[in-house]
Amino acid sequence: MDKSQKEARRRQEDMALNRGLIWVGAAIVLELLLLLINKYYVDLYTTAQSINLAMALRTGMRAVRIIGLAGVFVCGGWIWLSLKSRSSVTVPFIFLTACGVLSFCCHIIVTFYSTGLRMLFLLVPGWAALALVYYLYQREFFFSAFVCGLGVVALWLVRHRNDSPVTLYVFLVLVAAVLVAGGVLMNCLRRNEGELSLLGQKLRILPKDAGYAVLLATAAVNAAVAVLALAMGPTAAYYLMYVLVAWLFGLLVYYTVKMM
Repeated sequence: MDKSQKEARRRQEDMALNRGLIWVGAAIVLELLLLLINKYYVDLYTTAQSINLAMALRTGMRAVRIIGLAGVFVCGGWIWLSLKSRSSVTVPFIFLTACGVLSFCCHIIVTFYSTGLRMLFLLVPGWAALALVYYLYQREFFFSAFVCGLGVVALWLVRHRNDSPVTLYVFLVLVAAVLVAGGVLMNCLRRNEGELSLLGQKLRILPKDAGYAVLLATAAVNAAVAVLALAMGPTAAYYLMYVLVAWLFGLLVYYTVKMM
């Protein structure tokens, strides 16, 4: 590798690091917002003034939940139009992510109150770590970690399904759709050596030597765990979370060894 190639690689690595740090910064801002919501929506439910403030926050979060969901569909159409015109999808993707995260967080807080807020306190740093994995680690592990993250959220919803059974079943349908779509995508990538053709453009999604068997096994484990949790109940869902965490740790060791 000559000097110019080393410099180009260094610039690429710096760009990836900066993008990952932007996601970390966004997660920190979101975590601060959650702390404020915890202070003024959960903790200070004692005086008449604080109750009025909490009710106003609840009304606002309900509105943001709907507006954010509508924004997801609008930004999805924006991304599609950008791809058709061969324009950059960075800006619409950022807006889509922001709308989706805000809508999801507001729904969890409104529906599950303090329990949901505690879950978000752990989930937001997980999202930040996932962004760093995407930019700085192996792309295969990112997809596996993403699926495991969905599985953990599904198990958490099973554990608290009595609070909002509709949320549970809607999320499980979404997870099932993601797993099916992911299986189709993995099959296409396997046949095209990790590349995906979209609107005449070739996108490199996975490296040529990607291990698709591990990715499919991760999806199968998460699907099996979700079914077991539904069949066995909330207590089993709690302990099955540790199964997914152990599986994720095993994948981390596997992909780290694979890099050596």
